[in-house]
Amino acid sequence: MEGGFPAPISDRLLGRNDLSGWLADYGQREQDDMSSFHSSRAETTPEVESGSVRQAVVGAGIGNTVEWYDFAIYGFLATYIAQEFFPSADGTAAVLSTFAVFAVAFFMRPLGGFFFGPLGDRIGRKRVLAIVVVLMSLSTLGIGLVPGYDVIGVGAPTLLVLLR
Repeated sequence: MEGGFPAPISDRLLGRNDLSGWLADYGQREQDDMSSFHSSRAETTPEVESGSVRQAVVGAGIGNTVEWYDFAIYGFLATYIAQEFFPSADGTAAVLSTFAVFAVAFFMRPLGGFFFGPLGDRIGRKRVLAIVVVLMSLSTLGIGLVPGYDVIGVGAPTLLVLLR
């Protein structure tokens, strides 16, 4: 017993009476663990060609641009969409309905990720990115081709929601 206090049980079992020996052992174990972690990680990490990284970044950028272009066009044309696709009796309700349809697209994004993510794992991310960009473009074209509320009634906002 040094200084009136007994040594901790673990130190007594290991035959140590001071903390410095234990800290030295602990530090060495941490260093060994980290070196084995980094060496095992280096063995399993594949090398990536800079051209494929550039191609992936460009593809993702194009997809992101198309998606945000779609959102921007819809947002800029919200008042026109409200007049064409919703009953004109109450302009405020029509604009709010237009923005509610706008919100549907944001709620569908995670669901699209749940569907297209595993699909990308199966058939390839490039293919899925191309499919998604084409689908977004076709849905935007479809919104432009849907007749207004005056022509098909409730079908206009229904088709608008489905195409968003």
